[in-house]
Amino acid sequence: MKVFINGCFHKIAYLLIQKLVDQDFEVYGYDDVEDEEKMDRYAMIGRHASFHLKEKEKQYDFNNIYDFTTENELCTYQENSIQTKIYLDQREDLLPEEVADWLASLQHFSTLPKAIYINGEEDESIHFIKKNVNF
Repeated sequence: MKVFINGCFHKIAYLLIQKLVDQDFEVYGYDDVEDEEKMDRYAMIGRHASFHLKEKEKQYDFNNIYDFTTENELCTYQENSIQTKIYLDQREDLLPEEVADWLASLQHFSTLPKAIYINGEEDESIHFIKKNVNF
């Protein structure tokens, strides 16, 4: 399956790319590589055969799109023509890897609400439960 990620060198987007290519997705991304941190991320993932950096000006036809360039939310996820806005409540310390794991699973859901609030108090909220590794 092909996935497009706009803002692909955002910290969580970069981790999402790693998760998706590990699951054998073809990942196409766009981002301005204007700072050293983004350049380092591009250097790390750009070598992977399943990742392709694209040009912003061109229109691409993808069934699954993540957009990390939106304001006021973590990202938007679009499958076919249905869009879900994803918000991240910063009250809890979440590992970016946990959020990326969850975002990578969105293709497995048959329907999604118009908005999802990670650790929020809204009706459409989901909550990450931290595992206690100390026995």
